[in-house]
Amino acid sequence: MRVLFIIHELAFNGAVVALYEQARRLLADGHAVRVLTPRLEGSAAALLGRFEAAGIAVGHSVAWAEHDVAVGCTVFTADALFDLIGRVPVVWWIHEGLAGVRMVLAQPKAA
Repeated sequence: MRVLFIIHELAFNGAVVALYEQARRLLADGHAVRVLTPRLEGSAAALLGRFEAAGIAVGHSVAWAEHDVAVGCTVFTADALFDLIGRVPVVWWIHEGLAGVRMVLAQPKAA
């Protein structure tokens, strides 16, 4: 399977560590894994080197058709996942709890 993970940062936090472990396991089982992030620097990119050292591809753009599933790793990936509905199967892997979901759903959508 070709899995695309979408996340807004690679900082040292629980969502990113969970993503790293899941991606490593999928790679070990023979799946193709890619992580899509915005351009990152500073603490938001703290674990980038760890992903790269493990052979996990990290990039800033992607061809959606090259993936079998897209997995949004936090509530902050909602807009990206909504844009993908109908193009590729999506999974929303939320780590922030109900408070985070309410925060994202309450934000006005960009035009």
